[in-house]
Amino acid sequence: MYEMMNLLKHSERIKSELIIGSKMLVALKGFKDAEFTGALKMLEQYFQALLTEVGIALNSTKDLRFKDILDLISNLNFADYNTSMESISKAVSITTTCANEAFQTLFGDKAEKDRISKG
Repeated sequence: MYEMMNLLKHSERIKSELIIGSKMLVALKGFKDAEFTGALKMLEQYFQALLTEVGIALNSTKDLRFKDILDLISNLNFADYNTSMESISKAVSITTTCANEAFQTLFGDKAEKDRISKG
């Protein structure tokens, strides 16, 4: 049970951080010249911090899907907007799957019974 709660916690946190990162990437398109350079550096630092968070999740849960996320976001080239956004989207999908599996394991039967009783 602890393992599933741990997986759920890390998955939800990383998913939120990936979504924030994707919004920052979208915002990057609105900057020019020196502002763009500064914004790009901040985005790179944000994703470096996120890599640390994903590494912690991998070490804590031992779930190799976090390694897949590391692979997807470790070498993003933000100048290639479409490829970066695609990689981030794939990482969000992986974390969503992890969180959903953990949630279903922890609460699936109860959640389904609650839904039926309210239905």
